[in-house]
Amino acid sequence: MTSLWRRTSFAAALAAGLSFSQAPEFVQQYRQRLGGAIDELQASVAAFDTDSRASGLSHDQGVARLEGSADDFVRRRGARVAQETARLARLRRQAAELNGDPPLSRIFAVALTADPQVARGAFDAFEPALPLTADGAASAAIGFVGVLLALRLLPLPLRLRKKRVAEGDELETVVK
Repeated sequence: MTSLWRRTSFAAALAAGLSFSQAPEFVQQYRQRLGGAIDELQASVAAFDTDSRASGLSHDQGVARLEGSADDFVRRRGARVAQETARLARLRRQAAELNGDPPLSRIFAVALTADPQVARGAFDAFEPALPLTADGAASAAIGFVGVLLALRLLPLPLRLRKKRVAEGDELETVVK
């Protein structure tokens, strides 16, 4: 392996380690935004529920009345309330799961199940932080070692092929 390749792979692994070290901070900021989104949706759904109860209706009956209206505007409002209610349930489930997960597992949970709006907001407002936690150090190590191994193993098939070709040439010379 050439010196240039080793330096390049080390630099790439270092960059990956630094990038991965930010994952716990992003998850923390995502969780904060998730809590804010839940608070806003709860307020909206609670206001709707208050209006529904004032009319002698349950939540589902209020939504059904809106969705069954002849007025297109009112039907769309009913669909919006149903969407907000479903999203609130999803976000609450995710928040409960994230709170129960070990810190490093949260990174993978957010990567796989993030709410697009919350994730976009967290990403847009993301501010890197110095990873002083064990999770930050573990994430940095995972990124560094993972990329370093991948880059070190990448040329292996080429070296093996080159070795086989060289051995094949030696055999032909011996056979002649």
